[in-house]
Amino acid sequence: MKKTIETSHYINAPLSKVWENVKSGENWENWVVLIESSTMNGEGEGATRVCNTHENGVLHETITKIDEENKVFQYRIDKQEMVPASSVLGTLTFSEEGEGTRLEWIAELDLLDEEPFPQIKEMTSQMYAASAQQLETISA
Repeated sequence: MKKTIETSHYINAPLSKVWENVKSGENWENWVVLIESSTMNGEGEGATRVCNTHENGVLHETITKIDEENKVFQYRIDKQEMVPASSVLGTLTFSEEGEGTRLEWIAELDLLDEEPFPQIKEMTSQMYAASAQQLETISA
């Protein structure tokens, strides 16, 4: 069953600097707290990425959208064993808010088992919040 996790974060850094750290899909280990290392294959939409997590998990991802004008970055997790989901689609939308940046980070999951969804939602929300804080640190 499809489930959605929606989060919103204020980043006290200019949109241009925040977007610069996100838009290529490279070096996300510098700010996504779950990721220890990553490798990109290709560039732009259609590029693939393999992310190794701090918990020895592996995420195989495809970058599905990079919208420079609207500051939207979207990725699909094609293969992972961390949560009982057949697919995960992550969408990050950035906009100016005052002197800083608003990040709307949404995950859409096709869950194989709904029972752990409350825990998955809580852990994902915490990870997104910590990652937004780290993105602020490297973008300031």
